[in-house]
Amino acid sequence: MKKIIALLMATLLITGCSSKPEVTPTPTPTATPDSSVIPTQEPVVEIDAEINEMLTSILEGVEYGSMNTAITDENIEMFLGIQPVEGLVGASADAMISAQAHSVVLVRVSEGSDVDAIAADIEENADPVKWICVEAEKVAVEVKGNYILLVMSDAETTDLIVSNFTSLK
Repeated sequence: MKKIIALLMATLLITGCSSKPEVTPTPTPTATPDSSVIPTQEPVVEIDAEINEMLTSILEGVEYGSMNTAITDENIEMFLGIQPVEGLVGASADAMISAQAHSVVLVRVSEGSDVDAIAADIEENADPVKWICVEAEKVAVEVKGNYILLVMSDAETTDLIVSNFTSLK
């Protein structure tokens, strides 16, 4: 009986894997003198020059190669764990393809914003395991004026970046 069941299952697997679904070709749009097909792309968001300069300064001495990304309403939750904040401008420097958990986010909030409350929200909601297979060894959130820094990395790198940030003039 076991042999019959095994044979039936093998037959079903072979049949299921070897059958090809019917594919109907989709007509390719063609351009005519009166019309054209324009591919859509995500707009590139420029990083604020002041934020970019500060980020470069606080990353001095850091060995991880990073990719800088502007913080937008669409990606703020991924980078900071919070909902969009009116007037917030920032950038992230995350490790490029690497097995190391490393993320540095610097943001500036509008004058009159409750900087400490926003920083507390970031500290509470930042995800040190956002990379799924690795976890940041240390998480730090620092405030200086109307700037907030979030660092998630190994302890030595986090301490270096925080020190660079606090020594900025």
